[in-house]
Amino acid sequence: MSRFTGSRLDRRVLASLAAFLGRRPAILAWAPTADGWVVGLSGAMLLGDGESWRSFPWHRVATGQWDSQGGRLTWLDADGVAHEAVLEGGGRFADLFNERVSASVVISRRVELEPGRHVTLALRRNLEPGVDETAWQALPGPGVDPRNPATQARIDQELAAAEADFGLA
Repeated sequence: MSRFTGSRLDRRVLASLAAFLGRRPAILAWAPTADGWVVGLSGAMLLGDGESWRSFPWHRVATGQWDSQGGRLTWLDADGVAHEAVLEGGGRFADLFNERVSASVVISRRVELEPGRHVTLALRRNLEPGVDETAWQALPGPGVDPRNPATQARIDQELAAAEADFGLA
């Protein structure tokens, strides 16, 4: 039985998950969606219809929000792409979502680029069992365009400073 839910997924869904992963899944939580399921594993969230699946590793989720009234889970991935899933009774899955994303953050530093504009530098840990890797992410705040060469140069400078401050350079 999963830690956050009290019933089991259908056997066909479990078989499909196992085929997608190449192993039997160790499910922490799951919730039905309008057209399938969202499944939480230790290293990633999977979204699928029971036949095809998409994986969202926790360390690649930049930010997320749970709307309990509408049952809507929204998140941005580390590339800035927005995603959403409407969960049926998914409050417990939202708890897992928050816990796993938070667990992937090793270091977080907010850097003011100029008044009213910031970037968050985060060292994130891959939570997949047996994987020991971390990577920095630069998450631009509102109005910050990292494609601007001057902005990117400042972000690179701040990343180098953060690495040095934490003994990672």
